[in-house]
Amino acid sequence: MLGYQSRPPDPVLVGERWKKMSLHRLDNEPFLMAEWLSHQRRDEFWKHGSICEDFSAVEVSAVEFPALVIAGWADGYRNTPLAAVEGMPENAKALIGPRIHKYPHFVWSKPRRDFIGETIAWWNRWLRDEKTGADQLPQVRTYILDGVKPQPHRSEAPGFWIAKERWEEPEVISFAVGAAGALKLGVPSTHAPAKSGLRQISARYGHGFR
Repeated sequence: MLGYQSRPPDPVLVGERWKKMSLHRLDNEPFLMAEWLSHQRRDEFWKHGSICEDFSAVEVSAVEFPALVIAGWADGYRNTPLAAVEGMPENAKALIGPRIHKYPHFVWSKPRRDFIGETIAWWNRWLRDEKTGADQLPQVRTYILDGVKPQPHRSEAPGFWIAKERWEEPEVISFAVGAAGALKLGVPSTHAPAKSGLRQISARYGHGFR
């Protein structure tokens, strides 16, 4: 983040002022990491600007804005798109790819998405009232990854795209892993010894997602 913030402005945009502006930026650049490390839990420092803390606490009239939330399964913000469609079901749409935290039109691994086309259609629909069809998109579009072995680099992520017209509360299936390492359906026994090695794993599946 510090590297991004410290970059000089583009001379094409600001002209000959770029060097003076760049030096001023470097002289006044805050070291955000020090402040972030002083808040290593989700305290009020992080919560104050997060609508996801409690969607129900916000008046509906204040949340009536369209939101196209784009992320990837390898993104640090991968939970955000589904949290948005759950918290604002009438206003949010999610697009989740196999990517990391990069723009989806040039990211590795492929497949990519037409990020520019998606966003222009969205903005033209809601800012210019043009009939682009963006409001008719399925509520959730996502890429389902096939199982692959870990690799240092992968140019293509095997899988397939799916779409869900309306998001529904996911089903939850619980599994338990025994001391021998075998996976079984159900929750750990409440009478199991404290050091039995049992632990619970919950998997969430969207009902009718495929």
